[in-house]
This record gives sequence, C-alpha cells and structure tokens, in this order.
Amino acid sequence: MSDKPYVLSVDDESLNQEIVLDLLEDDFEIKTASNGQECLEMVEKEIPQLILLDVNMPVLNGLETCKKLKANDKFKNIPIIFVSALASAKEIEMGNEAGADDYITKPFDEDMLIARIYELIQ
Repeated sequence: MSDKPYVLSVDDESLNQEIVLDLLEDDFEIKTASNGQECLEMVEKEIPQLILLDVNMPVLNGLETCKKLKANDKFKNIPIIFVSALASAKEIEMGNEAGADDYITKPFDEDMLIARIYELIQ
C-alpha cells in the first residue's frame, strides 16, 4: 500500500485515463475503472480518498454511479469530481444534483484539477 492518497479515475476513454495517470501518478496512487459498474465494484474492495468520474460511459453512467455512491452510508463521504466534456449549465447542474463535490470540464486546466483534488481530500 502506498503512502500517497488513493484516487480512483473512472473514464471509458483510455486516452483520458493516460492523461490523468501522467498528471497525477507522482502525487497520488491512481487506479482506473472504465465504467460506473466497475467503479462500484472497486470501491467495495478499497475506498479511495477521491473519485474522478466521467459522465458519459457504457454500462453505468457517471450520474447514476454518483447517485449510488452518495446514497450508500459507507461511501457517501468520498469526494467526487466529475471530469466531463459535457459543459452546458444544465449538464453541470445535473452533476451537482447527483451529489458531486465539483464538476470540471474537459479539456481541463491541470493545475486547477490538482488543486481541487488536494482541497477535497484534506
């Protein structure tokens, strides 16, 4: 087990996962899931300090995944940041209503993402 904070990144696009991994691997222990169902299964095994969650994914989308996590007493306090290309005010509002702690649109500012992660895991 690493001394670094554990962040679970959930995105069905492998390129997006590579970008997040390259950006965060020096400061965080990063594990990845490719859809919401896989995320829920991984969280059952090991609770991350934070989840980065895409919205549009197969099997179980990010909004439903977020709602399921926030409805579970065991997982409701895990900070969740949506990282999504969906950038309209309505889409961001839907992310907030699902229970997300933050919503960052792609392409994202790398320094801002890192700063928000640190803020939320403190």
